[in-house]
Amino acid sequence: MKAQGDDFHGTDRFVIRRRLGTGGMGAVYEAYDEERHETVALKTLRWHDPSAIYRLKKEFRVLSDIAHANLASLYELVADGDDWFYTMELVDGVEFFAYVRPEPRSQSETRAPPDVPRLRAALAQLIKGVVALHRAGIVHRDLKPSNVLVTPAGRVVILDFGLADVVAPPSPLQTREEGLWGTVAYMSPEQVEGQRSPASDWYAVGVMLYEALTGRLPFQGSALRVLADKGRQDPPRSSELVPELPEDLVTLCGDLMARDPAARPEDGEILRRTGVLEHTIFRHRGFRSGSHVLRAWRIRDRQECADRSFRRRRRARSRGSGAEGSLL
Repeated sequence: MKAQGDDFHGTDRFVIRRRLGTGGMGAVYEAYDEERHETVALKTLRWHDPSAIYRLKKEFRVLSDIAHANLASLYELVADGDDWFYTMELVDGVEFFAYVRPEPRSQSETRAPPDVPRLRAALAQLIKGVVALHRAGIVHRDLKPSNVLVTPAGRVVILDFGLADVVAPPSPLQTREEGLWGTVAYMSPEQVEGQRSPASDWYAVGVMLYEALTGRLPFQGSALRVLADKGRQDPPRSSELVPELPEDLVTLCGDLMARDPAARPEDGEILRRTGVLEHTIFRHRGFRSGSHVLRAWRIRDRQECADRSFRRRRRARSRGSGAEGSLL
């Protein structure tokens, strides 16, 4: 198994400028695309491992047909020699929490309220992005403030789809193989059991809203304690920590963090309660996001090209031999 992400130096086309961040599976860089003359974000793998390559390709393809102003635009999936990476929109912004609460985090029991108009505007855009994912049949599974940036113009953008997956019935096999994925502070109680659904994303949004309203996370302590507490008790009501919060946001926050996923509001109800209009939820390829157009289908995967060529040759041979009813 060969390392890639920690020492990736770019290609003839993509010139690395700086590393933006490193995670367990990969690293993200700021790069300049010499062909298109634009700056992009470039996500690489840390390891040349078949399972890691599969996850990177899955992450790209799961989102390649969605274009939405509140989702980071993915551009190209590239296989260059042994290096695998994809490029996407480079978002210049601050984390969601820092945008709605510019002051540092605190563990104090009482805090001043957030900038409520700014919070409402940012929350509405976050909800639009999450609903767009869900309507495409995708669950993000790792929503948290560091994966949601807000630009200087106030545009909210959801990032990091490394754990995103299509909605599917829970499978014991998947649970055992995939293990526990996500970020404990924002993870829903059912994710501990390997379950995932749109309700899991809404729980994470509820935690983000709680943190925005109160300035602190709903559960404190070690990872094991937080996971245990989530399954057996509700956190203090946000209005108990910060007085004079808007009642509609306090109630929505509590409902989103219901321990039973079936008790959480669904997409349509959340749109209605936050005043987001249905017609503002776009889902189609080619929708412009800022100055960018989704270019997800320029996939330079040599193996896929070889596979398509092989299938064409098989079809040609079948026609030449008079074969009928072939299934390729």
